[in-house]
Amino acid sequence: MSISRPCVIAMVVLEMGLFPPPVGMNVFIVHSVARHVPQSTIYRGVTPFWEAMLADVVLLAAFPSIATVLPDWVMGTATR
Repeated sequence: MSISRPCVIAMVVLEMGLFPPPVGMNVFIVHSVARHVPQSTIYRGVTPFWEAMLADVVLLAAFPSIATVLPDWVMGTATR
């Protein structure tokens, strides 16, 4: 197993942690830029993206080779 596979999963999970409360750093940043938009509206807008990221983590856990398909293709390494 390549070291990049767990790193890709870790990065997606870390990004997922920036959306929901109590941290919600991305939501606070968007709210500071668009003060007229309530945070509840921002959270509703972020939810589909968070769910898509959760689906990505599930797919990466089920099929870890998809984490390296594009780098392998670009670098010209043989298919495993």
